[in-house]
Amino acid sequence: MKSKLKFLALLPILVLLTGCNLKKWYEEISKRPIQPQIDAYENRNASIEKNMKILKSEEDPKNLVNAIKRLGELKAIEAVEDIANMLIHKNTDVHESAQYVLVTMGLNEMTISTTLLRLTDDELSRLKRERLGASLGQIAKEREDAFKLLLACAKGEHPMCRDDLNGAVKESALWGLGESGRFAAKDVLIKNLSHKNANLVSAAAKSLVKLIKEHAFIHPLVTQAYPTLPTIHAKLEVIRIMGETRLPEGKILLFEALKEENGELRFHAAKNISILAKLHTSVLAKLHLQLSHSDESIRSGSAHALFFTGHPSSVPFLLKAIDDSSKSVRIYVTHALGVISKSNPELKASLLEKLKDKNTKTDVRWSVTQRLWEQPDKDNLDILLEIAKDTSNDRMLRASAINAIGVIAKPKEIKNLFEVVVGLYESLPNDQESGAEWRLEGACYYALGEIGKRHPGAISKAYQPYLAHSSRHVRVFTILSLEDMPTDDALPLMYQGLESSDKKIQKASMVALDGSKAPSATKYLLEKLESSKSDVLNLRLVKVLEGHAYDKNKLYPEIIHAYKIQLTKRTEKSTQLAIMDIAGRGSIKDLIPEIKQIAIQSSDELKEKAFVTLGMLEAIEGVPIFIEALSNEREETKIAGLWGYGMLIPRLKKEKKFDSLPKVIAAAEAEVKKSTDQNKDLPVKLMGLYFTVLSGFGSDGEAALPFLKKMRESITNFQLKQQAYMAIIKIQHK
Repeated sequence: MKSKLKFLALLPILVLLTGCNLKKWYEEISKRPIQPQIDAYENRNASIEKNMKILKSEEDPKNLVNAIKRLGELKAIEAVEDIANMLIHKNTDVHESAQYVLVTMGLNEMTISTTLLRLTDDELSRLKRERLGASLGQIAKEREDAFKLLLACAKGEHPMCRDDLNGAVKESALWGLGESGRFAAKDVLIKNLSHKNANLVSAAAKSLVKLIKEHAFIHPLVTQAYPTLPTIHAKLEVIRIMGETRLPEGKILLFEALKEENGELRFHAAKNISILAKLHTSVLAKLHLQLSHSDESIRSGSAHALFFTGHPSSVPFLLKAIDDSSKSVRIYVTHALGVISKSNPELKASLLEKLKDKNTKTDVRWSVTQRLWEQPDKDNLDILLEIAKDTSNDRMLRASAINAIGVIAKPKEIKNLFEVVVGLYESLPNDQESGAEWRLEGACYYALGEIGKRHPGAISKAYQPYLAHSSRHVRVFTILSLEDMPTDDALPLMYQGLESSDKKIQKASMVALDGSKAPSATKYLLEKLESSKSDVLNLRLVKVLEGHAYDKNKLYPEIIHAYKIQLTKRTEKSTQLAIMDIAGRGSIKDLIPEIKQIAIQSSDELKEKAFVTLGMLEAIEGVPIFIEALSNEREETKIAGLWGYGMLIPRLKKEKKFDSLPKVIAAAEAEVKKSTDQNKDLPVKLMGLYFTVLSGFGSDGEAALPFLKKMRESITNFQLKQQAYMAIIKIQHK
């Protein structure tokens, strides 16, 4: 008690002393400078400004990531929008850094809205929408307000969705809901499966896959929604969900989908059932049972699924179903058995027995040959040849057998294949259009091509008898079948037809040579062009060489050489054709010297074509030749010279070369004087071309104005008067 009284007595003194100390502390603080705080504040602002600038201008992902992290450390709320922009960056590190920083800073609804609204821009790709949605979904895992916003956008209830004509905001929100992993998103995702917009359906479906992996009991809700879906695309997406989620419960919907009228839905249902069957024995067991279902579509779809599955345990059930009353079931069952037989010799033997037995249904035999085509085995060759030659067999079965022969046969079997070909044409007259069965023709082309690829050196001898066959159809077929032979030995065989007088044989040879896979085809053709004395044959060879240049999509030195041969060593007719083709290409600058020589020394008609070609090649060295042509007596030569010169004007203007312009004006004036002296009308076509060429210089052609104005005043021809007037306007228009 006494100690308390002592303390109370001392209390006023303590308060007084403490007050003095506080006053002293305050006075000291007041005297201290506040600059360090100011500096720190200004340094922070400068750092924020600097890093925001990096986000707007920098491209290096490392610098962007560092800037985002620094802004996060500084809690720079003013940079939130710029950081949000990085959510759609193509670099994973950048958009993940932005996502992390925004979550730690507490991204509010307004900022999310601002970010989402950018998605209304049509230029923003779907990949970026998906990426942004995923980023916002990650944020929605942590923040309730972000999830509610995504939910409102996905429902179309948020104000920002009103102006979103392309559905981009809604799509991104759907991606986000899937990424959020929240059970509450299920209803809106399922509802959007019925949307008319295919992009929204896809986004909703893929988000549901993510959601179902975390909440398996959503699966039945999707199954219930399937029958009400309005579009094939929506149903297809749900079928894919059933496969991607890998849950055995999906078999219920998938088996029902096998009854769909749409073939694409049935195909994907079967494929996704096979995915489940590989993972769950219960699904595989159900597939086996469904092979005896009363509904044909279920049996067919189950056999199709077993084809994709390829499980050995299916063999007894498939063998039982191979004689099913439905053709589609039989085909899929046989295909499934063929897949399994790759590793099962006994099964393969039993399938071959089915193939040999003529009492076996044709579609089953066809399916077996299809499998043999994919499983090359020389032991099967005899039975395949027997089927191919037997004309009583169905043509599709024969074609399938021939295709299989091509995969496994050796060159000695070429004779057997040609026996089939001869049989196709033996009753057709030579002058008749081929009426042979196209499926068998195509199969023989394929089979011979496959043998040629494997045994390129053995072709020449085997083909010779058929190149000289009495049937024109056989000869044409033989030449065309050489096209895919990747061997130089085939080139002489194709070339033989090029020398034929039969136009059909010629055409077949040109087609074959043009598409030849032989490595030396271009070189071989060039050698023939060098040595040939026939102008007609040369033209055919150049035509084939042009095809090689087009096919390779570039001009090889050999092609340039071929043109040089045509331009310097051949007749005027072939040279004309070569010049015209070069003009059409407009890019073979290497040939300018040869064409220039032709423009100087050749006949008028050939010169005129050379003038146009030089112009199209933008050969500025042709200007003196064009100017000289303007004094020629022949009007067609003058016109060709003007055409060539006119095509060079863009280059003359670009290089500021106008020294030839006065010469063109002088030539035009000389033409006018000549007509006046001879008391003739001005040549309308020629003078009109002069006016057009002069106007092509635009404001650089002021030297032509006096002449054009004079012409406008003195000409009586209305058409020329108008052309002169238009030329004046073009030149005076600055």
